[in-house]
Amino acid sequence: MSFFDEVDEPESTQRAPRRPRGRPPVDQQIQIRRIVAVVVIVVLIVVIALLVNSCAVSQTNSALRDYNNSVYNLMHRSDTTGAQMFTRLSSGAARTNLSGLVTDLDTDLGSARSTLNSAQHLSVPSQMAEAQRNVVLALTMRRDGIRSIANNIQSAMARSTSKTGLQQVQQGMSGLYASDIVYKNFAVPAIAGAFKNAGLSISQGTIYGGQILHDLLWLNTSSIAIKIGAETTTAGGHTQSPSGAGTYTVQAGDTLSGISAKTHVPLATLMQLNPGISPNALQVGQTLRLH
Repeated sequence: MSFFDEVDEPESTQRAPRRPRGRPPVDQQIQIRRIVAVVVIVVLIVVIALLVNSCAVSQTNSALRDYNNSVYNLMHRSDTTGAQMFTRLSSGAARTNLSGLVTDLDTDLGSARSTLNSAQHLSVPSQMAEAQRNVVLALTMRRDGIRSIANNIQSAMARSTSKTGLQQVQQGMSGLYASDIVYKNFAVPAIAGAFKNAGLSISQGTIYGGQILHDLLWLNTSSIAIKIGAETTTAGGHTQSPSGAGTYTVQAGDTLSGISAKTHVPLATLMQLNPGISPNALQVGQTLRLH
């Protein structure tokens, strides 16, 4: 081997330039920042959505409670109007001061109209739509019932028109009774259902449960005549003039059981209220207490 002979030099391995340690490439940094930004935005969106939903639920629940409170107050006001009316009708004012009673009944009618108008302008959540329809229906029936009573009390007290007048008054009473059925059987369950669907608790007294007609004797024309002191005609064509509200004047041919059936007062109650009477020896013109 000659000195000048060339010796094959080993091929050098070319190494890739080393990346600086401790920091990722610029492109990777940008990608990481973008991912972090997206995550932050998603979290913010979720938080905002939860807050909005929470506010919406809170507003809905508040609206449901406000509606129920409004209905509670309106129905209580309506029942108070009814209680005042029944007190007037039972007081004997129809015989002693009929014109004054008519004026008072017109006032009660005005209150019923005002209550209905307030109900028709309530702010009603969509969940309470069914309840609202029945509340308005019940209050409409009450207005119409009181109007029938107020418009016919004078004819009910007049001897010549008492039969027709009492029938019209009785129809008004039937309307009041029907309003209680509509409210209790339809409006109250609808309100309770809306509360339940919204997850709201219901305790005793949360939903108003009163009624306007408490004494079912007001649904009978004979009992109405006795309560308001109206003159009625017996089967024989004779005029019966009650001695006062809450009493009955014995007519020829009357029996205690017959009076019980006519006035819808239980026989035992009649005997308890009138301990001095003899069931087998009633006297014409004798006055019996009914309550």
